[in-house]
Amino acid sequence: MKQRVGIRTVVRGAIDSRTMSEAFSGPDIDTRSWVSFGIVDGGDEDSPVIFNKEDGQPYVLVTLEPSKHPAMCRVGMEVTGNGEGEWAPFLNGDEVLVVMPEGREDNAVIIKRLANKLDAFPMDSVAGQDPTTNSFAFRRRRTPFIEEYSGPVFFRSASTGAFFSIDSTGTVTIKDGQSAALQLGPDAFQYSGPSSPTSAPEFLLQFALTQRQFLIQCADAFFCISASDGTPEVNSLTVPGTFQVGTIGNAATEHVVTTESLMNILANYTVALSALTGGFVTPPTPATADPLIAGIVATAAISSTWSQWPLTQLAVQSGFASMPPKPAAVPSKGQPSPGIGCPGFFSG
Repeated sequence: MKQRVGIRTVVRGAIDSRTMSEAFSGPDIDTRSWVSFGIVDGGDEDSPVIFNKEDGQPYVLVTLEPSKHPAMCRVGMEVTGNGEGEWAPFLNGDEVLVVMPEGREDNAVIIKRLANKLDAFPMDSVAGQDPTTNSFAFRRRRTPFIEEYSGPVFFRSASTGAFFSIDSTGTVTIKDGQSAALQLGPDAFQYSGPSSPTSAPEFLLQFALTQRQFLIQCADAFFCISASDGTPEVNSLTVPGTFQVGTIGNAATEHVVTTESLMNILANYTVALSALTGGFVTPPTPATADPLIAGIVATAAISSTWSQWPLTQLAVQSGFASMPPKPAAVPSKGQPSPGIGCPGFFSG
């Protein structure tokens, strides 16, 4: 109902709660708290947090300052969603900044943590550097930290091109600024040396799991072994120079004699013995060497011939005459280069 009084119009009617609230609100008049400091305080000493599965979220028990009102606060997160979230443990005494939408303390939310005397800023050192220079960013944690992703992950250095990645199959790749890479995956474990868009890597170490092979490549040197069911089955050692094998404490100074070279030496012996015995012993050919040597050793005439030292000495000298000479030994080092046996292969 409206009633005109003079030049004013007076409205008569019930005054609702909203009108009363607006009448008493304003700077320094609204008694509600909208933002407040708070101290984590409550519950078990080691766990002032309630993880409520029904609500799908944790609550932190906080005493608001300076009102001393208790509040069960939700926690603001940068990452949250269906099965997603982030967390850092809360302890009694931690200082936090709390907001209360619509001034309701029963709907409080922690939005920040604050450093104080109890939770002091790391003034001394972070990764060996002084954080008080205000010259670098950091995130330092004292509690164990887990970061989990359900998809591929990729971290890259923009200045060097180095990166770390995990793809959707779980293959982990670490690559440096020279394009050398270490990779761990379901098919292989491998390291490949520096490369460029125009050149392949010269260095390679690889366990090929599906091919069941192990190989090493160092420029023009190559080594590969395969299991009996390897695909393809390759067992190879290739080196550009001398290959040495030594036992612990002994240098590789002597030489390995192969079966072929030993048979050649014995063939030369039988040639010499044949000449000395008037053709009694027939020199063997490589194809018939094995059975003939067995027969020669079992022959009484040959045994008696070998028992004659001058004759035996002559046979040995004749046998070695047609073989490459063994080089002179180096004092305290033995033979410095291959001789009779397998050229290029040293053994200790």
